[in-house]
Formats: sequence, structure tokens, C-alpha cells
Amino acid sequence: MTSTTGAAPLQGEELKAAWLRMKEGKGFIPLKIGADTLGVPEAVLQNVLQGPGIVRLRSEFVPLLESVRQFGKIMGNLRNGHFVALPVGEFSELSFEGDIARARGGSIDVSFNLARWSSAFGVTEESRGALRRNLCFFDDCGDAAYKVILWSKEADDIFDKLVEKFKGNSDEKVVTSGSNHEDWSSAEKYQDLQSISDDAPKRTESLFRACIEQEINVEWYIPTRAAAQTYRGPLRTMEARKDLEGWFDILYPHFMTHMGVAEVARCVIAPSETSQSQSVVMIAGNDRVICVLGLGSDNRPAAKDAWAEAVTSGVIG
Repeated sequence: MTSTTGAAPLQGEELKAAWLRMKEGKGFIPLKIGADTLGVPEAVLQNVLQGPGIVRLRSEFVPLLESVRQFGKIMGNLRNGHFVALPVGEFSELSFEGDIARARGGSIDVSFNLARWSSAFGVTEESRGALRRNLCFFDDCGDAAYKVILWSKEADDIFDKLVEKFKGNSDEKVVTSGSNHEDWSSAEKYQDLQSISDDAPKRTESLFRACIEQEINVEWYIPTRAAAQTYRGPLRTMEARKDLEGWFDILYPHFMTHMGVAEVARCVIAPSETSQSQSVVMIAGNDRVICVLGLGSDNRPAAKDAWAEAVTSGVIG
């Protein structure tokens, strides 16, 4: 990755100084925005910012994920550049099969491809006047893989002890070279299916609004390279964001999302893997999957008919 000026990416203390200059007078800036502006992967920027409140952890992902259970209620944060999912729940069910982990509880139903994970940090940061504690995991390209955000102040002491227990080598570099392991957000497997690119954002918005108006229970899959969140249930509201043109908040209690609907370049019609219906795959201009929206398994006959009509007339037609 190169910087926005065309010069070689900043490193070490120069990168840290540039970040501090950027923050002067602005307060909180999301790490992703800072990294993009400075032309470096997120994990690289996070690594040089180590110090009070930011601790490099050992890359022992299985015991770290097992420790999340101790926090009780959390908010997850999964994003893929065009979508942010913020489910609230617990890691009450946690399983491992090879490099694949799955955590479920409340609105959280997330799978992790640990073969693509590279680094982890314990972060305590000020947000909206309060201290927030997070576990931040990054993939082998240096992008955010998943964030665990503590929900209750009662878990603060547990978090602090966990960070101390897993504290790693602060001088260790992060891996950002990528790997040949499966990329869950690749659109390659959809290349031979029916694709509609004309007015794709409008068709996408129409489908979501039909699901809300017709009270259709959906199955919603949001992938990144190294993690994927699934949501099953109804959608309640869809509101355009005032601060980000083309982005929408699509909400259900305990499952909040932000989606760059304007960034949908094409919609692909794919057979559903869980029901006898069609799913709609929203794909960005960089040929990465933003999300997959399908029909949930627990729908009334009228809702199933409404889904078929929404796909046929709103997306295909």
C-alpha cells in the first residue's frame, strides 16, 4: 500500500508523529480513517501507537477468544470497507474446527478464519467522553478482522487482567503480506451467475425497504477476508445518514448496521444455501462482496411470496 502523496509510506516514529499532527484539535479520529489518510494498513498504525492504552498482545487467538466469554455482554464490530455490523450479545457458544472458530449469543453469530489472522491489541480509548475497552484483531493484510467492545463497566477489571496476561512483544512487526488462505469476501465464486449492474444502489435500497415494509425475516451474511457475521430475523428501519452520502443505517434492536448502498456496483442473483429461494449478493466495484441478503427459514407464506416479488421486480426487473 502506498501513501496518498505517492511517497513511500511513513514508518515508526515518523508515522506516529504524523498521526498526532492529524489529531491536533480534532479529538477522536477512527483508526481506519487515519490509516487510509496516511497510506498504511490499520495494523501498522495501531502497532506504532503502542503505549498507555494500547498494548500488543500475543497472537494466541484461541485462548483470547475463549477469554471473551468472561466479559459477558459485548458489542462486536465487523466491517469490510462498505459495511459495518455492530451486533450485541455474548460469546455464550464458542466452537473451533481447525482454523475456523464460531461464536454465538444474542445477535452475535460470527465465524472467524483464524488462518488469516495476524495480530491483536488491547485498546483503552476515550470515546464520547467515556473510556472504552476493546480487543482489536487484524488480518494478514493489516485490515481489521474483528473488534470486541466491552458493554459493561463491570468487565473492566477482567479486561485489564487479560491484557496483562497476554501482553506480547511491543517490538514485533505486524504481518501485512496477505496469504493464500480462502478469502471469504471474494466475489470470484459468483462470476458465472446472473448479474445486474444498472441502478444497482437503487435496486439494493428497494430490496431492503421491501423487507422492512413486508416484515420479511431475512438471512443476512456480511463477510470480510477473515470473519463473517450472520443475522437472521426481521429488519425494522432504514435511514439515510446525514454525515455520509450514500450510506444508510439499517437497524434492528441489538443489531445496528451501516451500509454504503451507493457503493453497490452490481447485484448477483444466487441460489440460497438454506432455503428454496434466491439470494441477492451485493458486490462493490473492487469485486468484493459487501453482503448477501436471503430469505430466512421462518417466514409466513405471504412473506415468502413478498420476497420472491421483491427480488423479481425490485432487483431483476
